[in-house]
Amino acid sequence: MKIFLVRHGQTQANVEHLLQGQQSDAPLTQEGIQGVDETAKLLRIVPFDQAFCSPQLRAKTTAQMILKSSLYAPLALKEDHRLMEMKFGKQIDDEPIETFIQKKQWQYYDQTEEIAQSIGGETFANVAQRGLDFLHQLVQNKYDNVLVVSHGMLIFCVLDALTYQSTGKHIDLKKFGMIDNASVTVLEFQDKQFTIALSNYTSSSSI
Repeated sequence: MKIFLVRHGQTQANVEHLLQGQQSDAPLTQEGIQGVDETAKLLRIVPFDQAFCSPQLRAKTTAQMILKSSLYAPLALKEDHRLMEMKFGKQIDDEPIETFIQKKQWQYYDQTEEIAQSIGGETFANVAQRGLDFLHQLVQNKYDNVLVVSHGMLIFCVLDALTYQSTGKHIDLKKFGMIDNASVTVLEFQDKQFTIALSNYTSSSSI
């Protein structure tokens, strides 16, 4: 089985470098639409068996555009709340990313559930677990290719968890970078384990 993880297209919040979690949901920008169009062209030849997305607008719009571009029969898009973006909490959602880093607010989410919940958020571990729960349920079915459209932090947390499971080490964020808008990450599942076949690929990537 191959799982094509796609991050939603660019939104105005992305342009303004704002944290965009579960409380905010800006539509795609014109540039974001163009980016998704390019991704849709890359994926149009993939015969998807199923398609899932986060119920948030930016992810749904991205998924719908990709499916509309497909060369194969239309698929019904299924929403799953486990694919939603990380919950940062009302006070931090929509905050500048630079402020988030300077104040080291990421530490709230790297500790206990109680600390994260005290500001209305969830831990990185929680985000990874719900993403992994979705994937493990998905592989119970005999699909060949599955489209999954979600969000940058969720995809990163899932990749980090899978990397840690296989290597005992976390992803070096400074080297890896964040998940790009409209990028494609491909997971392969065989012999009862996931491998990362391709990560953070866009039409402008060089591989």
